[in-house]
Amino acid sequence: MKKETQTQKVKKWFLENDNTQIYYKDLAHELNILVPNMRRILGQGTLKGIFTRVHKGIYKLNQNHDFEQEVKNCITDDINDLEVRQSEEQELYAENKGNTSISTNDLENILTKLINQVAEEDGYFNNK
Repeated sequence: MKKETQTQKVKKWFLENDNTQIYYKDLAHELNILVPNMRRILGQGTLKGIFTRVHKGIYKLNQNHDFEQEVKNCITDDINDLEVRQSEEQELYAENKGNTSISTNDLENILTKLINQVAEEDGYFNNK
């Protein structure tokens, strides 16, 4: 699965905080993003119609932006990533003829990571 981008973190923050207006430096501090990066994210996002500049330095999500389509695109990307990963795993399995050796600890770590990812994703969509 792809790492969450800084822009995605900003969008997610607005969605989780009822589209609260916020000063860009405060948002940068809250999300642990460098201030120049935050200015770029919000500036470019404003040009693309994702964010709205309410006052000097204060932003919120644009209510007219098609977030439903954006979520669908993210889900499609995740499905494509899973299909690629599954294909790679099948090739590895075929190369090793099923003799992949994995320790119990490694298997437990992998399963824990997968469970955490699913829980995080489920939590993200339940907050909408």
